[in-house]
Amino acid sequence: ELQYPLVLIDDSYHDIVASLWRHDADLERGYLLMSQSHGNGRIWRWERGGGPIPIGKTLAMDPSGCRSKPCISENSGSGGLAVDFFKHDNYRQGCLVVAEWGEGRIVKLEEGTGARTPLVINVPDACKHASARPRRVERPKSMLYTPTGDLLFMESTTSSCSTVMRLNQAVHVAPLESAMTSRVAHKWNETLHDHSIDVLYRDTNLGSMALDSKGEGLYVNVQRSDDSVLLVYLSLLEDDDGDDDDDKGTSQVSDTRMGLLYDAAIVKFNLTDAGVHEAPEAMAVDESGNVFLAISSGLLVLNEEMEILGKLDTPTPITSLTLGEDKFLYITTSTQLLRIRVRQGPPKLPTNLVKRNKYFVK
Repeated sequence: ELQYPLVLIDDSYHDIVASLWRHDADLERGYLLMSQSHGNGRIWRWERGGGPIPIGKTLAMDPSGCRSKPCISENSGSGGLAVDFFKHDNYRQGCLVVAEWGEGRIVKLEEGTGARTPLVINVPDACKHASARPRRVERPKSMLYTPTGDLLFMESTTSSCSTVMRLNQAVHVAPLESAMTSRVAHKWNETLHDHSIDVLYRDTNLGSMALDSKGEGLYVNVQRSDDSVLLVYLSLLEDDDGDDDDDKGTSQVSDTRMGLLYDAAIVKFNLTDAGVHEAPEAMAVDESGNVFLAISSGLLVLNEEMEILGKLDTPTPITSLTLGEDKFLYITTSTQLLRIRVRQGPPKLPTNLVKRNKYFVK
């Protein structure tokens, strides 16, 4: 039985694929942002004000995925969202980062100038031969920043190949100076920075990812070639050698294209045994380490020890899960926004672990 009800907030959206909680220090509260892939893309904002009357739904950005003509992709809206927290005390405060599916790039919206700094345009083609030429980034849906300042983004390029990639020290990418410069940047086929992009993890089909409650590791939902559906864990802590390998876990597949942390992936939970047959497309982790997973029938909740706490049916498939600082779990489907009160909010991740910049502008 539910202690709190699942509440439908709005059912007037169109193709919502991602959501994000963003903190506003001036308002002393946060709000929800939702990314729409339909058309040229829109980003919607939903919030409850400080008074008795909720502010509700407003349009935050239009268009959000295709701002030049013609766009290079048929899927011209926006996908994943993230916040660059650099120089802020709150992990959820800072510049908005958007995956522009129509433009085929990931950009950071600079505070003050409104410039759109391209962070990612070309990526390693990890699904082909190791020496294959870089390709244009396509449709990142899941994105997040690590406490050390790297940008992680997930992309599925074929039915049998998905990757998690890492833009190293993304918080140190130099911003474009003006909105006028960013208009010119629509024509760029490569970024002006030389921050490296690694293939952090590769597997058959990846559904979603989320940091653990301490920001030290990454949970990833995986569907492998044998149709097993697993929740795996990747440690992001550097060892004594200065790299990201870890003595936990053993390799299940030997393939040099699999990525830096494939051999260190630890299976935390076998979702197939719980009746899950597709990699969950959304995931969230709360301050206590509880894991919320969007499965085909609704929501599955695990505690930090990977024990099932409960299941919640939803009327239509879930497309994103976001924990708000107001201690609500926000749930989106393609057309709906719902929420349910929870006991814990999102993790309070550190913002003082960013490494010194080792890159220089070209």
